[in-house]
Amino acid sequence: MLGPGRRTYELSLLHGNDVTNFGDKNLVHFLHTPALDYFPGKRELRANTAPNLDYTPPPDYKTYGIMKIRNETKTMANQFEKIPTTLDDVFVLKRFTHADERGIFTKTYNYKMFDELNLGESIEIRESLCSISKKNVIRGMHYQTAPYGCAKIVSVVKGEIIDVIVGVGGASNERNKGKFFSVNLSDRNRKSLFVPNGYAHGFLVLSEEAVVVYHQTNHFDAASDTGIHFDSFGFQWPVQSPIISEKDAALPGLNEVL
Repeated sequence: MLGPGRRTYELSLLHGNDVTNFGDKNLVHFLHTPALDYFPGKRELRANTAPNLDYTPPPDYKTYGIMKIRNETKTMANQFEKIPTTLDDVFVLKRFTHADERGIFTKTYNYKMFDELNLGESIEIRESLCSISKKNVIRGMHYQTAPYGCAKIVSVVKGEIIDVIVGVGGASNERNKGKFFSVNLSDRNRKSLFVPNGYAHGFLVLSEEAVVVYHQTNHFDAASDTGIHFDSFGFQWPVQSPIISEKDAALPGLNEVL
């Protein structure tokens, strides 16, 4: 068994109590517990669960083998790939995904791995949100004003969206004020978008339904929640009749905010 930060285990099988032939102090009795099945004919020992080395067996239990523990560790490689964009502080992240006959397993955030990516700020998640939206829905463009501004990690776990951001200025983002960027995110392309503080964010749903997960570095604050109109900063949305909330339709244009 070899994993991140874990010890490496080597199992040597023996008959009966032959462990007395070994004098190495690094050898630890591998005890026959209910979690282990022994097959004398095949000289095999199958572990259904990790052995409990603190377990003390009854006197009539036999020791079928020994376990040698090496103090070696293996560091897990970073499971996110950072991809630069046209904006110097915005990054697309290619996620780790495992697929098999059961379906798909993916990772959307890891504090240590994100720290290693050098995204320009420490990404400590304070709140996670999830939205389920129909085709042709536009949500956005939203952001929170200081002191409740926050960075976001946006991922799609079902369906597909066009994710869009635009710089709204402020101390954290004056150089990219008014600049926008878009990228397709889907459950197939395994991409997430890192959105720093100082950007308004929104998206258009391309699939019949989309499930979007947001990790944020600050809590939602209703008094600081604001935005700009989705059609006010030059981005050409590929939809004729978008579905928009009354609140989003009433948002001011970018020129009124800057």
